[in-house]
Amino acid sequence: MIQHKKSKTGGIHRPVETYAPAFFAFLAIQLTDRITSEGARFSTAIGLEIPVNTMSTIMVLKEGPASVTEIASALNVSHVAVIKTIRILIDKGILERQNDPSDGRRKPLSLTSKGTQVAADVSTVIEKAQSVYRELFKEIGVDLHEALLKMNAALDRISFDKRLARA
Repeated sequence: MIQHKKSKTGGIHRPVETYAPAFFAFLAIQLTDRITSEGARFSTAIGLEIPVNTMSTIMVLKEGPASVTEIASALNVSHVAVIKTIRILIDKGILERQNDPSDGRRKPLSLTSKGTQVAADVSTVIEKAQSVYRELFKEIGVDLHEALLKMNAALDRISFDKRLARA
């Protein structure tokens, strides 16, 4: 059984440091929240009034109209997540639904003229983010993007719960 360890000053150690790397997911969520919050501040400061978590959908649709299923597949997220995102973007006048003349059931989404301008602004933010991440990864000596892709692939091979069971 794991017990909290007392520090030399009598206080309780922070679990994130004490039990590293077991709290990796917790730390990753905190880092994601921080980056999202700081990215949102920047986006708002330059006049981009969309949630940062909608930018990936805009980038998919920048390439052309797509269905909810196609967007979900491109982003590796659930249909529910895409539907929540597109509602926000439709309400802001950034996306619109179209009719597919070859399939009456299909309602692809596309950028409006306002959405096309927003997509250009998002592209600028994405380019800046790429530069910042490259700089950060160089500073810390680890390409976290590449490492996370490898970690995800490893978990595709053997899931985390199976790894826990055999540990």
